[in-house]
Amino acid sequence: MKKGYPYIDIMRIVASLFVIAIHIAPFFQINPALDTFITRVIGRLAVPFFFITTSFFLFKDGYPSKQRISKTIFHLLKWYVFAIIIYIPLMIYNGYFIQDHLFFEMIKDLLIDGTFYHLWYFPAVIIGLVIVCIITKYLPKYSFVIVSLLYIIGLCGDSYYGLISQVKFVDYTFNNLFQFMDYTRNGFFFAPMFLMLGVILANEKKNFKNNMSFIFLVFCLSLMIVEASFLHKLSFIKHDSMYLFLPFVSYFLFSLLKSYRGERYIYYKDISLWVYLIHPLMIVVVRMIGKGVSCMPLVENNLVQFLCVTLYSFVFAYGVHWLMRKKNYERTSV
Repeated sequence: MKKGYPYIDIMRIVASLFVIAIHIAPFFQINPALDTFITRVIGRLAVPFFFITTSFFLFKDGYPSKQRISKTIFHLLKWYVFAIIIYIPLMIYNGYFIQDHLFFEMIKDLLIDGTFYHLWYFPAVIIGLVIVCIITKYLPKYSFVIVSLLYIIGLCGDSYYGLISQVKFVDYTFNNLFQFMDYTRNGFFFAPMFLMLGVILANEKKNFKNNMSFIFLVFCLSLMIVEASFLHKLSFIKHDSMYLFLPFVSYFLFSLLKSYRGERYIYYKDISLWVYLIHPLMIVVVRMIGKGVSCMPLVENNLVQFLCVTLYSFVFAYGVHWLMRKKNYERTSV
């Protein structure tokens, strides 16, 4: 049997836990500094990991065919449309459809920012894939330079915005850019870098030894922690999704994960996707239950809420996975 990458599958689950933590801040009431470290620094590895994973498997056997690229993008589009539909009731509840300049905001959200706060991932990975596929095919020698420049622009509009915006021309440029996107954490400036890292990792002929990957990982992670602490302390941040050392940490983390081959935990892929998709809805459900039964820790205690949302999200994800497997089994058995 062909060996897979079990550590990558396990990391899918870990990354989905970090995503939930980012949206709840479970340790904020216990220790704000600890919560920032876990959710705003270490947790920022989650989405880059998902980007790298997508392109790693897409490019693992060389440059993919047009059919495979189209199939991947269409698959992501289907999930995005499905996600938009299931979050329409919450969008209505939040007053989304009565905001000013609704048509412009809808187009901007559909194409760049996502129609709900976690759905930005889908247009980001689709746009990023298109960019990476084009530049790796037509500008292969300059592809990493291009994504690096895009990432630097993104950094200036994200974690380093407070510093860069002191330059009047730069501030004017980004203010105009932010008319068309809420953040530079999107498919134009953020996703291409990590998708390109996935391409590089997929095509590497020589891998780092495990101990070297681990040493480089710890070294770069230490630098990113120092960087993040500096940026948070001086309040330079508009949004803290992008750090200078984040690509380096992501690269060595994935290099370490892919070094071990063995039997896959293949169903972790579907479960992590469902958890990512459904957890904001579970946040609402947990809060509604808390208010309904007058159990205020479900509403006011971040850690209790995180544990309940995590439990509900994974139970739901596993239940959907089990039903889909059962349905497929019955279909093939007929």
